[in-house]
Amino acid sequence: MHANMDRADHRAHMQIRRNVPMGKMGRPKSDVVKDNIVTIRMSDEEYLRLKEYSKVHQQTITETIKTGVSLLYKEDKQCRL
Repeated sequence: MHANMDRADHRAHMQIRRNVPMGKMGRPKSDVVKDNIVTIRMSDEEYLRLKEYSKVHQQTITETIKTGVSLLYKEDKQCRL
């Protein structure tokens, strides 16, 4: 409560603040919905190699894996994705 406000003024001020709609918070929604989750099991060695590769190339692990999958699709002449 501000020093120059009495309790009634403070309650009125707080009531006004509660009724003001808040702006949207958080990450903006993407145009592409990504609802599919894929999990894999890796050995410690495989995980450490992936983690290190991602770090060196300044990518997230997800970005590294998606790049690798895209490269496989490009190499595969029979794949039509």
